[in-house]
Amino acid sequence: MGYEVIDEKEEIKMPGGRCGPFSGLPRGPENDKTIATLNAEYAIRREREAQDEKWGFPQHNTCCEWSSILAEETGELAKELNELNFGRGNRERMRAEAVQVAAVAISILIHDDLGVIVENRSITTEQTRSEE
Repeated sequence: MGYEVIDEKEEIKMPGGRCGPFSGLPRGPENDKTIATLNAEYAIRREREAQDEKWGFPQHNTCCEWSSILAEETGELAKELNELNFGRGNRERMRAEAVQVAAVAISILIHDDLGVIVENRSITTEQTRSEE
């Protein structure tokens, strides 16, 4: 199992087509897990930055909104995994969806740590009647 430098940033192409910026680590089977983990964490961190750029930070989503966002991303990942299972999928799309699921889950944890997840934004029937 060899690795190949694929660009000027010295990203490596690992067995299975995975890439990342950690080519400075000694190569060999004993480091495959470490390199793969670092590459996954790097991809998730980049996705988190892209999400913050796109949606702003912090987001003041409700628990239900976070649940919907995570479910939507998880559904897209499930679709890509099913496509791969039946020989019609694309590994890069599957990996991108997996990174998005992880990044959303981490975002939920970050927002919870900051105390900015809105627990209840719903309006009850009684509140609506009292405003009339």
